[in-house]
Amino acid sequence: MIMVYFFVSHLLKLKPGATKIEYARNVLKMMGANDLFKDMDPSLVVATQIVNDYESAFNDAAGGGKLFTSRKKAKEAAVDSMLKTLGNYVDKKANGDINIIQAAGMNSQKTSSPAVLPPAPTVFTAVPLTKGGVKVSCNTIKGSHLNLWEGFSVAGSAADVTPTEAQWTVIAQTTKHHFILNNLISGTRYFFRMRAAGVAGNGAYSHVISIIAP
Repeated sequence: MIMVYFFVSHLLKLKPGATKIEYARNVLKMMGANDLFKDMDPSLVVATQIVNDYESAFNDAAGGGKLFTSRKKAKEAAVDSMLKTLGNYVDKKANGDINIIQAAGMNSQKTSSPAVLPPAPTVFTAVPLTKGGVKVSCNTIKGSHLNLWEGFSVAGSAADVTPTEAQWTVIAQTTKHHFILNNLISGTRYFFRMRAAGVAGNGAYSHVISIIAP
């Protein structure tokens, strides 16, 4: 999503005085000339008066004096508040349309999407290799930085075994979407599951698969 960010990222970098006044007047000029913003809040008349008051106070404070300086700071704060309010107004009006944001004389940027947990794999398989070898694979998982592979074995070839949480062991952590186990005990059934780890944390587990080691 694109949002107005001129107040936070740009306006605060502007030097007080002529630069900020010029920026504000340009915003008001462009918004005032565009019927899309005819219901702007605050109104063009009110916003223009706020900028005029700041310019007057800024010029008066050029000669120094606590009273003039204090008045200048108050009027500058009013301009900042007014522009922030206009920014919120344009943001709602634009609803992510960068052309509308730029038509108001404002800057824009894409906001970062919040981090989400990686999903469970949709493909998860185990295939036999040479004697005592098994390859376990999954599909590419969006948002994954690390794949956590867990395993459990049971003597014999029984398939109707449900491992408890305590019996699962992390047997590999890889950035690849597969790993190979060697030196397994032939004729023993091995169970596997995996999940991906991302910026937001560990994702959901895959379904459990099993294979008898060759």
